[in-house]
Amino acid sequence: MTVDADTLFEPNAIRRLIEPFNDPRIGAVAGTQVVSPPRRPPCGGFTPAWRDMFH
Repeated sequence: MTVDADTLFEPNAIRRLIEPFNDPRIGAVAGTQVVSPPRRPPCGGFTPAWRDMFH
């Protein structure tokens, strides 16, 4: 699993992501990305500016 440093998960997200692998025909899965309004991180604001370049 690959995520960004500021990723937040729903409580059952990991369980839901690995569940499809019970089927041997499944080779990859993906979740749904929801972009929240930017907030100022402890590092001083670089993260929201960087995120805005790509979203």
